[in-house]
Amino acid sequence: MALSMVLAASLSLAVFFILFILEACSKREFHLILFALGFGAGTLGFMLLTDQAGLPVWLGLLVANVLIFFFHIAMSWGLRSWAGLGRSWIVRYTVLLAVATVALIAGILLQNLVWRVTAMSGGIILVMLGVLRDLRLRQRPVSTSIVVAVRILVGATILFHAIRISQAVGFLGLSSTYNPFSEFSATLILILTMLWGGILLIADADALYLELRRSHVQMAKNATTDALTGISNRRALEDRALYEIKRAERYDSPLCGILIDIDHFKVINDELGHLSGDEVLKEVCAAISSSLRSTDQLFRWGGEEFFVIAPETPQTGAQNLAEKIRRRVESIVSSCQRPLTVSLGVALWERQEDLPLWLERADKALYLAKNRGRNRVALDNPPRSSWLENTIQWHSEWNSGNAVIDEEHRQLIANADVIRTLAAQDGTQGQIAHLLEQITQEIKLHFQHEEGIMRVKAYPELPQHAEAHRRLLLKSDEVIQGLKSGQLGPLEAYTFLMSELLIGHILTVDTRFFPYLQL
Repeated sequence: MALSMVLAASLSLAVFFILFILEACSKREFHLILFALGFGAGTLGFMLLTDQAGLPVWLGLLVANVLIFFFHIAMSWGLRSWAGLGRSWIVRYTVLLAVATVALIAGILLQNLVWRVTAMSGGIILVMLGVLRDLRLRQRPVSTSIVVAVRILVGATILFHAIRISQAVGFLGLSSTYNPFSEFSATLILILTMLWGGILLIADADALYLELRRSHVQMAKNATTDALTGISNRRALEDRALYEIKRAERYDSPLCGILIDIDHFKVINDELGHLSGDEVLKEVCAAISSSLRSTDQLFRWGGEEFFVIAPETPQTGAQNLAEKIRRRVESIVSSCQRPLTVSLGVALWERQEDLPLWLERADKALYLAKNRGRNRVALDNPPRSSWLENTIQWHSEWNSGNAVIDEEHRQLIANADVIRTLAAQDGTQGQIAHLLEQITQEIKLHFQHEEGIMRVKAYPELPQHAEAHRRLLLKSDEVIQGLKSGQLGPLEAYTFLMSELLIGHILTVDTRFFPYLQL
């Protein structure tokens, strides 16, 4: 090789050596130390190929080849560490270097070019195959483009050394110190070596970029995620709510918010401890999540409060969703061995209303629910059209197949419509309470008929069904007393009949025994 080329190449490799030394000192990472050692060895090796530094020719040639071979081992070992596969294989690399060195000595002493080239290039091919394996098994996130680039470079290195071995076979009669192919080989090795330097620097920078991006994503997630429950926090709520408000304005669609508070949570914390309180928060969060639709979004508002954004949902729909959540939480078998209930406030977002005012109205609705006795749903300024102006009609698909049960179900729904009509005519709470008392007597009679039919049909879940009837009658008495005391209004009576009796019982619990009516 020309002296100027050797100097230029050595200078280029020395630059890579200095860069990796600086990187290693800064980051103190094992793979950077190996890269620095490899390029240091490569620099000396290429310098010795031309200038023996006063050494005998055979010794200078041996040391140069060993140093260049060590460069490839250092690259492979460094890539293995960089790929997250640890610092293993030190024995294998040491053995491989020792075997290659012995083979090189034999080839030089025996003046056998094939032996020397095969020892050098064959060993490098084995090292490069190890690199391909390590890339496939990598544990560290790496950009696809970097993986492809390294594989191409590894493939080029393997191809070159395979050609080099085949070329050497054509010079069987030549001594180890004379090879017309050696200058071309050394030039290609030098080019590949410099390409390795560029690829490794880019790969290390890419890995740093991926780590920084992953850290940024994790930090952003942590900033908007509640650490205890794993759901989005209040900061995320504000961002999402503003987005949904803009969407509701653009498409003129309804948008509702539901503020949820765990009843008597402070008592649980004070008597059972904060660890039990944390478990209750997780259980309630899971119960709420299981009740939501795919379009709904749950957030932790703070403390024992949660907030649900229900896009494209009118107030009646949000009320039904809130009632579903209430029943689901009420059914929890809690780890604290205490009954759990929640109070819920529903607020429909109004046109031109800003976020703080919407949230404030949801909070007022929640306060109303708690003030009325907890474990209930309350609406903030329920729109008249949401229930007073809509007639309730029975649907044929609700029929059970039993004439007595179906007729009584239809009558119960008609009674709910009577309450709606009375409220629309501005009936007093006392009048509605009296009407609900009459309806409750009909409900009791219906439950007796229903349970009698279940006994005849040997319905296996009769005890549980009878208990559900008992709870509904207790709830009806509670609503009646609330109406008489002025704490509840017509909407609560209507909600009881529609949400709890119709939706929560007739259309869900009752349907379980319908198949037995056909026996």
